[in-house]
Amino acid sequence: MCYFLLIYFSNHLTAQSISEDSIILDPVTPLKEIVVTAKQPLIERQIDKVVVNVEGSVLAAGNNVLELLQRSPGVLVTPQGAVMLEGKSGVMVMVDGKPTQLSGDQLVAFLQSMPAETVSKIELIARPSSKYDAEGVSGIINIRLKKNRNLGLNGTFSAGYTQSIHARLRTGLNLNYRPGKVNFFGNANLIDGAQSVGQTIERFADGKLYDQTNPMVEQFGTKSFKAGADFFADERHTAGVLVLGNFYRNDSRKDNRTAISNENSVLIDSTLRSRILAPTQNNRLTYNVNYRFSDTLGNELTFDADRIAFSSACTNTLENQRFDTGQVLQGKDVFLSDIGSDITVWSLKADYVKNRKNGLKLESGAKVNWTNSNNDIQSTREDDGISQPDAGRSNRFDYRENIAAVYANIGKQGEKINWQLGLRAERTEVNGNSTDLYGNILNNPDTAYLGLFPTAYLQYTLKPMHQLGLSYNRRLSRPAYQDMNPFVWQIDPYTSERGNPYLRPAYTNSVEFTYTYKYAASASIAYSRTTDLVNTIARQQGDQAYTQPQNLQQQDNISVNIHLPLPIQSWWEGYLWLGIWHNQFKSQLDEGQLDAGAFGGGCYLSQQFKLGKGYEMEASFWAQFPTQDGIFTNRGIASASAGAKKSLWNGKASVKLAVNDLFGTQRWTQSVDFGSVRGTMRNTWESQNIALSFSWKFGNQNLKTRNRNNGGATDADERIKARKE
Repeated sequence: MCYFLLIYFSNHLTAQSISEDSIILDPVTPLKEIVVTAKQPLIERQIDKVVVNVEGSVLAAGNNVLELLQRSPGVLVTPQGAVMLEGKSGVMVMVDGKPTQLSGDQLVAFLQSMPAETVSKIELIARPSSKYDAEGVSGIINIRLKKNRNLGLNGTFSAGYTQSIHARLRTGLNLNYRPGKVNFFGNANLIDGAQSVGQTIERFADGKLYDQTNPMVEQFGTKSFKAGADFFADERHTAGVLVLGNFYRNDSRKDNRTAISNENSVLIDSTLRSRILAPTQNNRLTYNVNYRFSDTLGNELTFDADRIAFSSACTNTLENQRFDTGQVLQGKDVFLSDIGSDITVWSLKADYVKNRKNGLKLESGAKVNWTNSNNDIQSTREDDGISQPDAGRSNRFDYRENIAAVYANIGKQGEKINWQLGLRAERTEVNGNSTDLYGNILNNPDTAYLGLFPTAYLQYTLKPMHQLGLSYNRRLSRPAYQDMNPFVWQIDPYTSERGNPYLRPAYTNSVEFTYTYKYAASASIAYSRTTDLVNTIARQQGDQAYTQPQNLQQQDNISVNIHLPLPIQSWWEGYLWLGIWHNQFKSQLDEGQLDAGAFGGGCYLSQQFKLGKGYEMEASFWAQFPTQDGIFTNRGIASASAGAKKSLWNGKASVKLAVNDLFGTQRWTQSVDFGSVRGTMRNTWESQNIALSFSWKFGNQNLKTRNRNNGGATDADERIKARKE
């Protein structure tokens, strides 16, 4: 389907897409006034990134940020919570230039808690320059939130209601007040809702079939805020302070049933029933102090000081009952785990930009990070009413990491040739140890390593409508802090998760060649090789199965991506993305030699209709093709959505109605057949829903405020994992 649309609509690409925005000049009366209206396309292909302009999108109504990412070009979210870009894992996800502080399932939970109505745009940066932290082997996804840009007192109020099996409520307020040289700003958002999640697992071990059904209901809520002030001393000097907070809770309940039988028999030998209660709370506060100097020549100097304080607490109660073939109770036990985590990150960062008269641009900067991570797991086991500490699953993990970095970029934009060269150096020192109740101490070897990360970009204009681009960069991905803790997280008596204190950072070298037509449509081919890729491995020990992060020796990725705007009529615009990639994984594991490769890909198609009198409609379709992820094989997944919008009160307010996952096709299936591990997992959730939202802009609408996004603590936060069940 996407292929035929690509051929058909490519013939209709007109000069409407020469500029990034469609500009309409409407003279009200001769020699008096000109009204300029700019409408951003939903998807923009820029020189160094792809931008998804969420603000104004009809289908943003009622969705969360995870759902926005799932329908963004080239983005894939796996069942393990890994966010992939162009078929590669190891993405750094940031919000307003700052990391989310989460990864894995916890990152998924956080993105689900963020309403799409608060997002302005999503930047997909597959090959960042040396100015960015080297963290993230497959690039950066930067989620930019809406900002109030006006003089005086102004703001935006929004509210939304989403209904599926359960309901989800959201409300938010954004305020900005600038009486003069001081600008005060802040926002607050509340989310409350529930969701049913279904999961089935078929696992084979020692000639037996473990047929597991895991229904779950989770009640979740988020309170978040942003508050700050900027002081404009004069046209050159600006100082500011900023505080961001996010307080997330999740109360989940699982009632699992595992039927155990011989692999070739339909008769059930025994049954395990497990009830899991896991109230979880994650809190984080980010503080930033910023100074900026800029002159009329375009030279700029900025300083950032950041502190991030993250804490999480989870009490996991696992009650098990075992029944024989006649469903007679044979025994019961209870596992109780209290998990606490406190992570603190301090950061100092400075950047300098100098523009010379000959068009040469020089950039340089330095940054230092200090990270302290303290994690404590206390486990208790109760058998037939007798409770005792579970020494094998209790431990304390302390981790320290210091990073120092410097970078320099030089570039120039010419009439025919644009180029940029950069080099970043990062030195990392790490130390960690884990202590269990037996008094055993496992030290993470003290290590210090220096990494050099060059980048190069070249763009050549053949003709006014034809451009060629070539880019290269090297990046790394450090393991998440908690992944290096050799903990045991018991899911049920037969399955668990474990950490790995010997994880090494992964390194990626990538190169991309791009052709751009009319500054809008583009086609690219890219190749990358990643060494020591951190990937989830499933292992089997008797009837016990567990997952553990592991370094894979090598991943090779080849990808082809096509971005095509579809300006069909003045009232009808569309966009098509088609990506195909091939992943090859090679590694020597304890279970044997891994040499697995497969093609994968995705397709995204959107259509926007302006119907006049403030009415708009939008429809979209996305699909991810079957692909390989380490030892796992992912089946394809697809979804279609549609919505409508009505503008009110001269555009100051709007009402949106959207139906998401129209045909209920967002169902994920993953299988594994490697070593002694064989099985299939299927996931379902409340993806099919109807959403209604309202937003209202009030106050003065005249002058832009300062746009301040980046702080210094960028790479460290992304590796913090907050427990969610």
